[in-house]
Amino acid sequence: MQEADLVRLGEELFSNPKTVAVARIGSCRVWTKEAIEQVKAFRSQNNLDLTCEAREIELEPGLEHTFLRVLAAGLPPYDYDGTGTSSFGPYKGPEEQATHLQGSHFDMIHSYQSVK
Repeated sequence: MQEADLVRLGEELFSNPKTVAVARIGSCRVWTKEAIEQVKAFRSQNNLDLTCEAREIELEPGLEHTFLRVLAAGLPPYDYDGTGTSSFGPYKGPEEQATHLQGSHFDMIHSYQSVK
């Protein structure tokens, strides 16, 4: 697997009608759920070895934000946030460049919706 595959995955996630339809602030879990389904299809269609996780970050006390992290052997973690927040727009790229998404933990939907 190459980094170009993760870039292509991001392009698909941000242009797929199902994820685009729910890409608005406040729908981050809905977007992440739809994105996980797209990752499953992408992985299968391209025979790629990758996993993904629903992740959550606390924006402020009592306000959480969910996004998708994709992991592939030998590559840095990639984050995909299709909704953005009131302070940050949507994001797709290496986690190291998304300082606002660092320090996250598993979102509650991870336990039943992740790709392994």
